[in-house]
Amino acid sequence: MGNMIKFVVLAFFVVTCRCKKLHDDMTDEEIQSVFHVPRNKVPDYEVVPIRSSFRNKNCGGGRITMEMSDESIDLSLDPTEDLLIGENTPIYLSKPNKKFDSGVEYIPVKNGLRNITIYQCPSNRVALVVERRRRGFSMFGVINDRLIRPIPSRLTAAPAGLLGILFGNPRNQILRFGSSYGNDSIEETHHIVMRAAPRPTKIDHVHFGHRRLRKSRGISQLSLPPVIFPEILVVMDNDLFKTQKEDVNTAILYLLSFWNAVDLRYRSMKKPEIRLKIAALVISVEEGGAPYIDNHKLKTTNEGLTQVDADKALMGMGKYFYLDENLPDYDAAIAMTRTDICNMLDSPFVKNICDGTTLGYAYVEGVCKENTADKNTEAVGVVEDNGGFSGIIPAAHELAHLLGVQHDKGECADGGYIMSTQLHHSEKSFQWSNCSKKAFRKFFSTAQASCLLNKPSAIKKNKSGRVLPGKIQSLDEQCEKVFGVGVTKACQHKNTCILLQCQVPGKPFCRGFAAPAEGSTCGPQKHCISGHCVPLQI
Repeated sequence: MGNMIKFVVLAFFVVTCRCKKLHDDMTDEEIQSVFHVPRNKVPDYEVVPIRSSFRNKNCGGGRITMEMSDESIDLSLDPTEDLLIGENTPIYLSKPNKKFDSGVEYIPVKNGLRNITIYQCPSNRVALVVERRRRGFSMFGVINDRLIRPIPSRLTAAPAGLLGILFGNPRNQILRFGSSYGNDSIEETHHIVMRAAPRPTKIDHVHFGHRRLRKSRGISQLSLPPVIFPEILVVMDNDLFKTQKEDVNTAILYLLSFWNAVDLRYRSMKKPEIRLKIAALVISVEEGGAPYIDNHKLKTTNEGLTQVDADKALMGMGKYFYLDENLPDYDAAIAMTRTDICNMLDSPFVKNICDGTTLGYAYVEGVCKENTADKNTEAVGVVEDNGGFSGIIPAAHELAHLLGVQHDKGECADGGYIMSTQLHHSEKSFQWSNCSKKAFRKFFSTAQASCLLNKPSAIKKNKSGRVLPGKIQSLDEQCEKVFGVGVTKACQHKNTCILLQCQVPGKPFCRGFAAPAEGSTCGPQKHCISGHCVPLQI
């Protein structure tokens, strides 16, 4: 609602900076952080000026526009409903320390999310994380099949200067393009935009591997709840942390962008709705900070490639998190690693070969499951990611296993959906099959899934902090602030939410001067949000 993308066909010359040589000035570390490939494999990309008008996150959404060589995007966004993550979501840095029973020390990060807002548009596959900085903003995430990444801070002045030389002041371009954002401050920051490429693999389709299947025994049936709230503990291991320049702030933004995109896959589920909540973020800043991964690495190839034994890592996670008492409560823990996940093959014909085509590993129906006799929890999973969002679909896939969904079979086997046994690259790979939807509903109706029903306290809305300014001042009152009390009132027109027009005292016409405040009434049971007249949510 209020979220939509409009691809604008411009009738005039589009100013775009196609800058293929920017990476020539990057260090190898910066190239890895932005593109996640070696210097000689940098993909095609553009350096694009993204213009934004992001309002205060307590007052609704905003708008961005960007012009690329092949299309233009005009995007209105509202922030997510404070469900996935909030300013009080715990963030920890982990590192080895033998003084602690677990062998790991967790160091809290203060104010790690203060200037960050998350945006989504499920219908158009938009998942963005915006960080406000002293000079403008930085944007991370995906719009359709495009990845958006900020330019390394060391180089941010170069493209802006280039645009200034070629096309004049970039802020003047906003006026030439005719963007009208009312009285919101307009910012422009250059970003790197590239298409998301299929993950390079040894074979065309990557098998997710076998899962530990368990039959449900004697589980009572419950009525299906309207909303499910899985709380996820997310761990970034040290190898993955290194892909983010070993910078904590960059790693936080990456994790938020990643899980915002995973959450986007679950937003399409209805009856019940699934609303993910990040219970905490853990970032391993030193080798050994995620021992369940680090202790099960193998040197298994002639090239000396390091791999992780998936079976041992998963069992190690189960035992570690069963005993750990340092972290907040959660329903499932998922560890993300840059290291190649593999399954050890052992047969009369194959010895000591670890199959590296696996992208993730998890227990089926693992959430809410603990075994006190074995001192083990099955609410764990491992996902491989290259630091460039390659693991989004595998993460959604593995979490679904934990939530009771097995691989697509029968009539759904060849659909190429999220729960396919092979990783496809198509529209359906972002969707749940009917078989998966039925499996979700079946598991959510069982007593075992009861831990998913509680609405986390951290996502309860603070109503006093969500009052929109248009509820405090009417359109007439907003006009009076300009022309004086009693001498003017607002003019009604179809674009009221884009531009507030007021009667000019002593004149037979109306004058527009700014966008109306967020939440202003624009019709019966409707109000203005992000330039759109949308129905009230009651």
